[in-house]
Amino acid sequence: MIGPHERVELIDGEVLPLSAHDKMHSDSVALANNLLVRAYGQTHLVRVGLPIQVGEYSEPEPDFALVRPEQQSSARRHPTCADLVIEVSFTSLAYDRLRKTSLYASAGVPEYWIVNLVDRCLEQHLQPQKDTTAPFGASYSLRRVWQPDDEITPAHVPGPTLVVGHLMAPVPDQD
Repeated sequence: MIGPHERVELIDGEVLPLSAHDKMHSDSVALANNLLVRAYGQTHLVRVGLPIQVGEYSEPEPDFALVRPEQQSSARRHPTCADLVIEVSFTSLAYDRLRKTSLYASAGVPEYWIVNLVDRCLEQHLQPQKDTTAPFGASYSLRRVWQPDDEITPAHVPGPTLVVGHLMAPVPDQD
């Protein structure tokens, strides 16, 4: 039984627990949300922690999904595609790199970012392709790594460039 406050998502027919949000993750999501809405909110809905429908058996809840209004046309279903999906990753980095990357590629998401709080970089994934060795039968053919001072422009979302480091909360001081 799932408790009323338990955070879960549906992946490949399994109900899986979502990792708890630590302060670094929460602060990064808050900063990124403000930035993404200001930069792309005129052309896209910036969905924060809300499900997207991937096939029949998966409803992942990415930290962000940038969805054109027409992609969210049905009142009964979650969007089935997004122009950009972003996961802010600290404790779930290995999972986001393998299973989530393959899942989003299998859905045809053209661009997937991992805001990597462990290594303080952004991992950009482009060009989904079939890949029988990947967990969901797909992967991305192009992966780029961007450093905090780099500027990035989404490949499939019109708008301004972003400074990668502005998507991440500062590293807390060690007491």
